[in-house]
Amino acid sequence: MPRVKTNHIPFTPRWSIGSSEKARSDAMAIQKVVGNARSSVTSDIKHDRISEAKIAEAVAKYFSDSKFSKFFAVRECEIQVGPAGYKADVVLCDTERNFIAIAECRSPKGSNSGQKLLKSYLCATDTPYGIFASSTNRDSWIFYENLRHNRFRQIKCSDFEKNILK
Repeated sequence: MPRVKTNHIPFTPRWSIGSSEKARSDAMAIQKVVGNARSSVTSDIKHDRISEAKIAEAVAKYFSDSKFSKFFAVRECEIQVGPAGYKADVVLCDTERNFIAIAECRSPKGSNSGQKLLKSYLCATDTPYGIFASSTNRDSWIFYENLRHNRFRQIKCSDFEKNILK
């Protein structure tokens, strides 16, 4: 019996936003499925994945600055929110592995749902600070302080750093 050719994306055990190389290979796999068709949906997916990967890299680079030397960053950190498990893009931890800040990285198109997700992460883990990044430019990031009980205050980057580094 002749083998039937099917178009499918091979099983990938983990889609990795934290790696731009992995994001590129994921986008290439999607492109193979659609062949030469020029699908705006496919190009949006490809652009968003690469864009989010670059944003996550910018946040991780920010956390690797010498002023954060007493902390370490974890990429794609698993977080439990109710019965569901999620992966936060970048988490800043202290030496005792306590979460200090959670960063949610989104392409500009997905930014509305990203802020809600970040706040869910902050509540579920009782993490004191959060960053919502929808650009590689740190000046456009939104910094939050978790006031507990599902209340948040937007703060400046300088206040974020001052509070964490005190």
